[in-house]
Amino acid sequence: MSRRLHSERGWAMATVMGAMLVISLATAAAFAATTGDIGAGTKDVNRKQAYAAAEAGIQAYLYQIAVDPDFYLDCSNTTAMTVNQRVANATQATWTNVPGATAQYAVELLPANGASACAQDDPSTVIDATYGTFRIRSTGRAGSGNEQVRRTIVATLRRPAFSDYVYFTDSEGSNIRFVTGDVVNGPLHTNDRIYFCGTPQFGTKPAHNIEVVGAGASGQGWTRDTSCGASALPLVNFSGGTNQNYGTWVYPASTLTLPSSNTALKDQTLSGYRFKGETKLNFTAGGIVVTQGTLEDGTVKTGQTLPYPPRANASIYVSNYSSSSCSTTTDVQNDPYNTNLTGPTKCGTAWVQGTYSSSITVAAQQDVVVNGNLVHSGNAVMGLISNNYIRVYHPVGSSGTSNKNCTSSTVDYNPQPGSGSGSGHTLAIEAAILSLTKSFTVDSYGCGDSLGKLNVTGAIAQKTRGVVGTGSGLNDGSSTGYIKNYVYDSRLKYRTPPNFLDPVGSSWKLKSSVEQVPALPAS
Repeated sequence: MSRRLHSERGWAMATVMGAMLVISLATAAAFAATTGDIGAGTKDVNRKQAYAAAEAGIQAYLYQIAVDPDFYLDCSNTTAMTVNQRVANATQATWTNVPGATAQYAVELLPANGASACAQDDPSTVIDATYGTFRIRSTGRAGSGNEQVRRTIVATLRRPAFSDYVYFTDSEGSNIRFVTGDVVNGPLHTNDRIYFCGTPQFGTKPAHNIEVVGAGASGQGWTRDTSCGASALPLVNFSGGTNQNYGTWVYPASTLTLPSSNTALKDQTLSGYRFKGETKLNFTAGGIVVTQGTLEDGTVKTGQTLPYPPRANASIYVSNYSSSSCSTTTDVQNDPYNTNLTGPTKCGTAWVQGTYSSSITVAAQQDVVVNGNLVHSGNAVMGLISNNYIRVYHPVGSSGTSNKNCTSSTVDYNPQPGSGSGSGHTLAIEAAILSLTKSFTVDSYGCGDSLGKLNVTGAIAQKTRGVVGTGSGLNDGSSTGYIKNYVYDSRLKYRTPPNFLDPVGSSWKLKSSVEQVPALPAS
């Protein structure tokens, strides 16, 4: 894998200058505090200064990665600062003097995925394939001879990811509201404003940030539908709020930009998992059953079971059958199964269901359709990425026939995907969902009866907020589609599905730091 195509060197000068100021002040304060310990033993002072030096090394690296998000790909081949490959002891390291002090630090870039060292311009030797993180180790030393002390800190860095949020939108649309009874069970980010009616709840604990970019009518990130109450406010911790059952409102937040396409993921997919045309997959503990599918090279895989691909390339990509086989986008409300779009020689649409036992990402040039419960076993995570829609299969018909078009006489056509029936029907999706140019939605969402609960455990990111039902969601004769029940999968905070796409231009952030005991040995 090569360095990112669009270089970001020289990025965000204001941020960089701010980072320089913070680093300088933090380092100066740390050393002032340690040298001011009147009466403390020399070794005790050295311990504090060694730790401060180790922190200075971390801050120096964070500054460089802020200037250039691809800085880590240079490994130790950089003149911006001294970076070591992983060393076994202090004598193997090259040390840097802390400005204005006698202490020193040495920073190492730690390899990942079984690599022995960082290889320049090869992120697979540094970026952990499971968690999307990389680690640096900084050792500080102070004093000399028997009084010398070394202390080591290991820092983990990670980019902001769409899977950090149970709910992400680039646009909320003009008239889609959060209403009383809606609960967002996790972190949220929108590049738009929040439009609400009554008292919807955002987050279930203060650690759930509710990040809003747009000002809205309030100038604080929200617009109120006054027909639901002229003074109603969402259930969330605005500035100074401390309710332990609500999230924390963050306005204004920084914009996170969706990639324009998922084709980069195709290059990371092994040839035996690159399909073309409409492809239908059923995930099982024993492998991936291809109920319909043809590989890019023309090999028909229908009826075969594929093993899960290896972790470093754990993805499936479905392309359009040919450049002329898919000339339009899906009309999800009125005609989602148009024969000009569906079929083995048409659009690159992936149909998925089953129980996956190994982490994997499924991406499609057109749509991804969930046509049954899609759940995990063990500790596996799944990503679903479409250039257009992520859809829930909802066949409808007229007078019991499956014409699959949405009209005034349309009724649900059974069986529906999922479990149970009537008001007790549910559909479970456990995945990180990413729709790059359209929405996460339900086919023919405005037709038929209320379908019960749509239980999504994971994360949902979409260009525009999609519709999954109409009315109150109750089985009252006037509602259609599903009631939303979206819950954040907390595992996604620390790991992402394989090869899952990141926001464009997102910068690396310090995820955690911990002292390594014992420290890097002297020799």
